Amino acid sequence: MKQAVKVSVALFLALILLCACGAAVPSQETTGENSVVTAADPWAAITEEGVDEAVFAAALDQTMVETVAEKLQTAVEKEAADEEANPALVLTEGWTRIFDFAEYRDVLALGKEAMPALYWIVYKSEQNGIYEYVCANALYELSGYDFTIADGVRQWDNAKALLPLFNEKILEERK
Repeated sequence: MKQAVKVSVALFLALILLCACGAAVPSQETTGENSVVTAADPWAAITEEGVDEAVFAAALDQTMVETVAEKLQTAVEKEAADEEANPALVLTEGWTRIFDFAEYRDVLALGKEAMPALYWIVYKSEQNGIYEYVCANALYELSGYDFTIADGVRQWDNAKALLPLFNEKILEERK
């Protein structure tokens, strides 16, 4: 299983790099009456019509994507190995132990600069599992946005459900 996970991470990173390599870099984009956003800002790619993948990919720091992906994949693999060695962990501590792992904390320590990489990983992934959830949770923590309802329950329950909420907040801030 460990080898299959490594192969899927390698394929995922290759897909991200291929998408970014074919992207043209526009010098600027106008998104409102008086606002001008440069292509160096990946959040400029989020529009009312969706995400302009070429603009987002062109603004991505590929080294950051690779660093974040490797660290969080390592955390997920470590959790899977721990659970395989000790199945009781699932009941006693649960997979959310990942949020206490050094690799997860290392990604948070990268700060807001890691946010575009985290967003891109979730956005481009064809999966919506634990790895994507861990990426989405890191994005959520780093953003400082509050996507909870009155009783403190999150408005998102999986990684893909976070993205529309995040996009709305980016668009709100741009106005």
